[in-house]
Amino acid sequence: MTIGDLVTVRLIISTKEDMESVNLKDIRASSLEPVDVLSGTNTKIP
Repeated sequence: MTIGDLVTVRLIISTKEDMESVNLKDIRASSLEPVDVLSGTNTKIP
């Protein structure tokens, strides 16, 4: 990695039971700053 590289992180959460919502705390690695800090939702129904 070099300065200015864009790093994409994808978090996939699976549960054994149905849930209405999930609260997730994702701590960024040192020396990395977020480009898009807005929360978002993505729902996939199998």
